[in-house]
Amino acid sequence: MKNLLIIFFLILLSNSIFPQWSTTGSDIYNSNSGRVGIGTGGPTAKLTVVASTSNDGIWLSGTATTNIALLNNVGTGSWNPLSQSGDNLLLWKGSTIDNVDAGGLVLAPWSNGNNGVRISSFGNVGIGTSPNTNAKLDVNGNIFSNGKIVIGTTDMTKVSTYSLAVNGDAIFNRVKVELHTSWPDFVFKRSYNLLPLKDLEKYIQLNNHLPEIPTETEVGKNGIDLGEMNAKLLQKIEELTLYVIELKKENEQIKKDVQKISSIKNSSAAQ
Repeated sequence: MKNLLIIFFLILLSNSIFPQWSTTGSDIYNSNSGRVGIGTGGPTAKLTVVASTSNDGIWLSGTATTNIALLNNVGTGSWNPLSQSGDNLLLWKGSTIDNVDAGGLVLAPWSNGNNGVRISSFGNVGIGTSPNTNAKLDVNGNIFSNGKIVIGTTDMTKVSTYSLAVNGDAIFNRVKVELHTSWPDFVFKRSYNLLPLKDLEKYIQLNNHLPEIPTETEVGKNGIDLGEMNAKLLQKIEELTLYVIELKKENEQIKKDVQKISSIKNSSAAQ
């Protein structure tokens, strides 16, 4: 009888100390509204984990090649060349290194190269590289965009249909424009109808600009297409070349006429 009372007492005691947890098969669950603390006696959320040492945290491990880790205060380069001492990292690893099909957020991928994303304490972002202190975004690699890239303005009405808009100065070492208009070699064809200089003079006096060249008002409103404008300017240069050739021929003819007249006068004087 005494043994039965001791067993009954132990059962009551165990139920009073561990009433929160229940098991069903291999599952364990808690149906109350309390909190669970790991590494702390004062949890502040449903689950609070306190990592008190470097490279400590939470590991979700499925197999030896599939893990997720949330680590605290890592060492310099412990997991990836992008990591720095004191970083708090969310690391992810799929069945293969940098598996592009596995998805997820990678701040310091589990690899030996500079792959992934690092966000500095100043909010600077480096993708494939450590973030540059002089830039909010530093990308080591290609950038593909299906939308618009706008620099120096948030007024999308001014961007219109352009894929790239820069409100400010830009500097290039080299610019290549793929032409979508015809190149003006047609000016030198025999069939080209060159406007006579007299008619050109009248046009300029009336319109204050060259034919087929936009006005100052039009350029101020619509800007200029570099490829198209260069083609138009070359057309005018080629037309000017034809005018010079024509004037040269006229000048040569005038010289011949003057020489002929001089020869006649000299002959008459000799008689």
